[in-house]
Amino acid sequence: ENGSFVNFNFYQRRLFGTHWLLDLKLSDRSDGFQRHARIQRPFYTMSQTWGLLVEAASSELEPRYYLSNAGPAGDDPARDQSLYTRMQHRFEILHLRWQIRLAGESNDRVIRGGVGALISRQTFSVPQPTIELSDGREVDSAFLTTGPTPINRVTGTTVWPYLQVATLGRDWVKTQYVLRYGPVEDIVLGPAGEARVGPAGPRVGSTSGEGSRVRYSMRFVNWERVGSGYGLLQAVTGGQLGDAADWTQKTSILGGWFGRYGQERKPWLTRLVGEVAWGNKLLGTEALVLGLDRGLRTLGIDGMAGDRLVRCNLEQGKVLPYDLFGFFQTGLAAFYDVGMAWFNDEERSFPGDARHEVGIGLRLGAKRAGSAGMIRLDLSWPIDEGGGPVLTAVTRGLF
Repeated sequence: ENGSFVNFNFYQRRLFGTHWLLDLKLSDRSDGFQRHARIQRPFYTMSQTWGLLVEAASSELEPRYYLSNAGPAGDDPARDQSLYTRMQHRFEILHLRWQIRLAGESNDRVIRGGVGALISRQTFSVPQPTIELSDGREVDSAFLTTGPTPINRVTGTTVWPYLQVATLGRDWVKTQYVLRYGPVEDIVLGPAGEARVGPAGPRVGSTSGEGSRVRYSMRFVNWERVGSGYGLLQAVTGGQLGDAADWTQKTSILGGWFGRYGQERKPWLTRLVGEVAWGNKLLGTEALVLGLDRGLRTLGIDGMAGDRLVRCNLEQGKVLPYDLFGFFQTGLAAFYDVGMAWFNDEERSFPGDARHEVGIGLRLGAKRAGSAGMIRLDLSWPIDEGGGPVLTAVTRGLF
């Protein structure tokens, strides 16, 4: 209420000189809080035999709850602005996982197996009897909680015990200016991935998702040398199987090329990233979101949403022969972005209704921090709407 803000973060990679990692985060603001604690024995080397994770988090915020313009609250299926409301959302999670190396002590590929349990609880405080929408209208809120709605599907406790298998290769290369900007980084080449699968629903103790039977998540990543740079292919999918009301899935496929050429120490950099994503029953907080750190600078962090997403980002950069105070490597970049997110039942489609933008920016990379991300300070102009420029600062995402 008084605009107070508290942010605390403690991260120790090797706690007291051991193999354990400790990560503590606290964010307490006038509009809610987020708390996170993690103690982990990660795989610092590929020869390590076992790893353990214990993680707990809780939050109480008022995020955007996205709705389709063609749904019960929509008044125009062709409307090009995302429709949403806001309501209090509380989320708590406890995650336990143990992994062991199954193979790879002497060959070219490491295989790990594991078991885990993820227990979460979430609730939504739906305003009664009406909700206010982002377009200024007020509508009856009963449609949010009547029948097999997304809120009813996830409200309550979710218990997910799972088996996990993961693999990665031993071929890696030291390089610069791929994921970070400045320090030397390791890129693990070849295919890598993990899969988790396990029972879901009331039979394992859940009070949410009464028709759920199986929950799964899978991730595949492949880095390869391509021309003067590196190519990336990444696929992520997850969801649950069961009765029609509880069946859901979300999938994203991303490809990229990160080129480097010219002078060895001050090269030109080309970054090309494209992504397509889709799902079903992704209303509310589960929607695919396109925004500030995922595709379009002229939008907010969660500027467009839906169960379909398409984007493409092209950036041409140049590392400058200057650093700031000996700590930050600098560079300049120009970029072009196109993308959109929408719900499948809305009267919009790609590419006709896509949003386009151009921009220029400054790039900063911490030279003395091996895991620090790239800092992007950008001016962006929306081509379709005119106006601008929009000033942004971003530290997350490939683009």
